[in-house]
Amino acid sequence: MPALIARAVAELGSSVSFNQVLRTVGSSFGTAISGAVIAVNHSADGRPTATGISATFGIGANVCLVVFGDLLAHAVVAGPRSDPAGSSRSSHRRLSRALPAPRAPQRLGWRPMSRISVVVPSYNDARMLEVCLTALATQTRAPDEIIVVDNGSTDDTVEVARAAGARVVSEPRRGVLRATACGFDAAVGDIIGRLDADSRPGPEWTARLEELFSADPTLDAVTGTGAFYGRGPVWHFVGRYLYLGGYFLFMGAAMGHRPVFGSSFALRRPAWRDVRTRIHLDDPRMHDDLDISFALGPEMGVAYDPALTVLVSARPFDTFSGFVRRASWGFHVVAVNWSDIGWLRRLWLSAQGQRRRRARRRVIARSASASLP
Repeated sequence: MPALIARAVAELGSSVSFNQVLRTVGSSFGTAISGAVIAVNHSADGRPTATGISATFGIGANVCLVVFGDLLAHAVVAGPRSDPAGSSRSSHRRLSRALPAPRAPQRLGWRPMSRISVVVPSYNDARMLEVCLTALATQTRAPDEIIVVDNGSTDDTVEVARAAGARVVSEPRRGVLRATACGFDAAVGDIIGRLDADSRPGPEWTARLEELFSADPTLDAVTGTGAFYGRGPVWHFVGRYLYLGGYFLFMGAAMGHRPVFGSSFALRRPAWRDVRTRIHLDDPRMHDDLDISFALGPEMGVAYDPALTVLVSARPFDTFSGFVRRASWGFHVVAVNWSDIGWLRRLWLSAQGQRRRRARRRVIARSASASLP
């Protein structure tokens, strides 16, 4: 038995990347920490209880064991594999090295989309916005429209946007959800992409959006993740594996499907029209990506694609108070949406909806196969 375990661990090391292991551990303990915060926020006297904290850390440990076991099983069944090579230039060299080669999506006989809009909300981020717009200008598949939403900036955000050829719309009411909604409402594309002003997408970002949505008519939203720049390597590790790893794991469990990440995601236009009826525009403490994720219907398809990973600033970690504020807003979004639809009912609706989506995919795939000569 010890020899079998040693062999499995050795094979695991050759077939599963170090990033996967770190993501597993980071996501699990991120979930445990998030659960401890919930225990604090929801205890009667505002103090954590021993039962609540031990339970939440237990959940994190169990998730870690389950996912690590899954990776171990994959290693034994699949055997060793080689790491993909990444190549790019300038600031995207590090990002491309960290990403796997994009996989060709399963095609269900869908026609390519004709128009892609990209929305970038901005508040006093002129210098970062300039870099983001430069990255969009060098896309292998140019966006059909770039919209910068000025959320009441006092710097030269508007001038920078116009100089880059972007269309500028104004949302004077402060709040990232309001700014995002304003930009999505103004967009004319069949697909509406979303970047932050500090996002630095790779040159294939819009091409990948087109490829993913063209391949699957049941897909309503796609998302990537972020690799951090600025500060130092410790914060890059914390940001990617604890902050974002915990976000995808915990929020996915909270809503019953993958969440989208605000610095890199896209929706179909009909999906946005549907989602817009359920988001909380009157609440200034809403994170746009989280509220939109909760508002996605149970039958909507949401895909995560690592090829959509973008470089993002590590400024969320600049101050402790700023980080705490962002985290508290996240838990506020969860509480508000759970008050609309409870957690267990949300999970049940999501499971039923995804079952119907899989049935639709099978019908479309059979129809596409039958039409082949």
